[in-house]
Amino acid sequence: VTYGKLATDTKSLNFGQGFPNYISEPNITECLKKASQLSPIHHQYARSSGLPKLTESLANLYSPILKRQLKPMEQILISNGAYAGLKYAIEGYIEEGDEVVVIEPFFDCYQPMIDLVGAKVRYVPLLPSKRGRVNSNDWSFNVDVLKNSFSAKTKAVILNNPNNPLGKVFSREELSIISELCIKNNCVCICDEVYEWLKYDCEMIKMATLPGMWDRTITIGSAGKTFSVTGWKCGWVIAPAEIIKVLNNVHANFVYTCPTPIQMAVAKCIDDEINKISVSGEKSSYIYLLADECLEKRDRLYKLLSKSKFKPIIPDGGYFMLADISDIAIDFPYTNSACKDVEFVHWMAKTHKLALIPTTVFCSNENMKNMENYVRFCFIKGPAYNREKTVVAQIDLTKSSYIM
Repeated sequence: VTYGKLATDTKSLNFGQGFPNYISEPNITECLKKASQLSPIHHQYARSSGLPKLTESLANLYSPILKRQLKPMEQILISNGAYAGLKYAIEGYIEEGDEVVVIEPFFDCYQPMIDLVGAKVRYVPLLPSKRGRVNSNDWSFNVDVLKNSFSAKTKAVILNNPNNPLGKVFSREELSIISELCIKNNCVCICDEVYEWLKYDCEMIKMATLPGMWDRTITIGSAGKTFSVTGWKCGWVIAPAEIIKVLNNVHANFVYTCPTPIQMAVAKCIDDEINKISVSGEKSSYIYLLADECLEKRDRLYKLLSKSKFKPIIPDGGYFMLADISDIAIDFPYTNSACKDVEFVHWMAKTHKLALIPTTVFCSNENMKNMENYVRFCFIKGPAYNREKTVVAQIDLTKSSYIM
């Protein structure tokens, strides 16, 4: 909210907030249009845990990916966006006095949701293993720090894969270390996988497919991120039936149900993608074509940033790119924040009309110093944002004598 308002107030080019500003596949909105024209019953309450048509479509999509035949009426819960799915998982499984291991940087709603139930967060930072030209997968956790973050009070691990804001896609080795600790300490793994389809030249391994992890993994997905329609606020949770029962108890007594026409539209979108893949292969499917489109935008932004004093980190997933600002030496007169990235973001918006997001908003207080030299760019933007002249004009404004 703070940085969206900053972008609006300063009339800046908004490269910060994480949503597309265009629809690249008209069929997606056509699905919603058709859903709005269905019989009157489809404009009334749906089944609390999810419209059967949507849970069936999701089961058809994810059964081969998870390597098991999902039971749509028992193992899938539809939520008001992935945000609500996270809320249900935390509210349903974590109690006052429990501890939760969170790998950071992390999506900024995790900590307040955990705070609300009275639990304690144990943070495990991702840190770069080298300097120079850095890829997001050059960042990893210290295994000893991770092991020491577990205790008899640990109830869950929250993992965002691919990671927002870093764009890291966790390797099989890293996931195996986390899974072994979950099993050893008898805790669940809450996997926020909303960017699962946006992976670039790497393998996206789902935690629930690792040995012993199906029974203790809560997998959260998003139609908003999958189909670039974040305003639809439709997400899903996939887990064993006994876990879904716990989460649905929270959901049913919190929002009761999700909008029926939206669920119908998402089901149609998924069915269309499954049909395209079965007939013509992955390259005919929007969810795979979107990854190709984002890869091109990622590479373009990387080249543009590399021409300036920004030092970009190449993401392997998602649609965000971090850039190191440590070579940009300047005083930031606009706020009283102790964090360099916050000062820098305000200065860029007010002075150069380029809106970004400071990376410390994705960090705990104890680890902010690790990330205060980074800012986040979002590259899933339409043509007006990605024309070289537009972007270079903004970036080149930093090439004044006191910065370079």
